[in-house]
Amino acid sequence: MILASPQALWDFPGHPGRAGSSDHRFEKSFQVPGTPAEGVGHQSCNMLHDAGGTLQVVLAEIVEFEPPYHVVRKIVNTSAPSLKVTPSMRYPADVGTRSV
Repeated sequence: MILASPQALWDFPGHPGRAGSSDHRFEKSFQVPGTPAEGVGHQSCNMLHDAGGTLQVVLAEIVEFEPPYHVVRKIVNTSAPSLKVTPSMRYPADVGTRSV
């Protein structure tokens, strides 16, 4: 469990400087020009290496956006266009600092 506010947890993975910070395969990510900076319609181009070391490009679009709890990203450039990635965050009612 991470003791932090919902907004602090939401902001961490969404910060451009932290893109891919938890995935060693990650190479680069950028916003697709002409798409919104955040929210529904935002598209990102993500470059990462597959298990064999080949550089892959994944285009993702946000199709649902409910900060700081829920976002759905649809992977656009795959053979399975309905593939969606849906991280949701659930927080205890008493998020705060505790002594253990």
